[in-house]
Amino acid sequence: MYTNNNFYDRLRVCLVGRSWPAEFYYWIKNSQVRETMKRIAVETEEDYAQLVSVLEKLQIQVLRPTVDLDFDAIAGSDMPPPLPPMCPGDHMIFFDDQLLESVSAGKNSTVYQQTYQSFFSHVIDQGNQIVTVDNPSICAAQCFQFDDRLIYGKSKHQSHSEITQAWKNLTDKSIIGFHLDGHIDGWFCPVTPGLIITSSDPDRSSLLSLFYKTHFKNWKVVHSDPSVCYDTSFRQWKKENTGSWWIPGEEKNQEFIDFVNRYFKNWIGNVSETVFEVNMIVVDEKTVIVRKTNNLEVLQQLEDHGITVYQVPFRHSTFWDAGLNCVTMAVHRSK
Repeated sequence: MYTNNNFYDRLRVCLVGRSWPAEFYYWIKNSQVRETMKRIAVETEEDYAQLVSVLEKLQIQVLRPTVDLDFDAIAGSDMPPPLPPMCPGDHMIFFDDQLLESVSAGKNSTVYQQTYQSFFSHVIDQGNQIVTVDNPSICAAQCFQFDDRLIYGKSKHQSHSEITQAWKNLTDKSIIGFHLDGHIDGWFCPVTPGLIITSSDPDRSSLLSLFYKTHFKNWKVVHSDPSVCYDTSFRQWKKENTGSWWIPGEEKNQEFIDFVNRYFKNWIGNVSETVFEVNMIVVDEKTVIVRKTNNLEVLQQLEDHGITVYQVPFRHSTFWDAGLNCVTMAVHRSK
C-alpha cells in the first residue's frame, strides 16, 4: 500500500506527467503553427524521458498517464483543445494512504479520466482508496505536509476558513495557511530542514518575511528572482505580448503567437512571475532534482547544505509554465 505523510521521507514512487504527442496537432491547418507545436511536443517528451531516467537512477518507480485517445474526435470538437496531463499534482494529492482527487479535474472530465485511468487502477490494486474532494485547493501543488504540520496555499477565490476546515476534515496535523494566493510550490520550497528557496513578493515582502520567521524560525531563506527576468529576449517579448508564455526563437512567428493566444489560452499561466528554481523535486532531505539553471546562488546554497543536485532540461517550461514539481506527484514516500 502506498503512503505519503512527510515531505522529507524518501520518494519511492512518482507520477510523471505527459504532453500530447506530436500527432495530436495534425488538425492545425497552418504549417508554421502545426510544426512548432509538434516540435514542442517532441522536445517536451524528450525532456520528460531525461527526468524519468534520473528518477529511475535514484531507484524511484515511475508511473505515467496515458494518451491513447481518439484524437479525431477531440479535433472535431467545438470545445477548446483539452489540457494534456502535464501537471498531475494540480488535480490530486496522495495524502496518507488515500488518493484525494479534486472535482476541479472535471473541467475536462472524459479526457482526464481516460488519461489517468491506468494510474487509478494501479493505485486501487495497491490497496489504496481514491476519494473525490470538492475543494480545488486540496491538491499536491497547494500543500507541504510534514510529520507534525501541514502548510497550505489557496486560490484568490477562496477563504482561509473554507480551506482550513476542508483540511481539518482530512487530518489531525497542525494546519498553517500561506498568506499569498496561488500554487504554494511556485512560491517556495522548504528544501531541507534549515533551508528555504523562495521567490520574492515585491508587494508584500514584509508579510512573506514574517511568515518564514514565524513558521520556519532560524531557517536560511534564499530569495530568487523569476527565471526569465534577466533574459533580454524575454523582456523584449513582454513589451509586445502579455508575458504569460514564451517560446524562445518564435518571437517573430506572429501566426503562431496569435494561434496560441486564441486556442491554447487555457493551457498557459504567467511565466513572467515564475521562479522555476523554486519548483524542484525533493527526493529526500539530501537529494533534489532541479531544472537546468544558471542560478549559481541557489546551486551554492544547496551544496552548502550538503544536498546532492541533479539537473535536468525542461526546454519548454516557459510555454507550459510548469516546473519539475508541477509535472510530478509524490505517490509513495517512506523512511
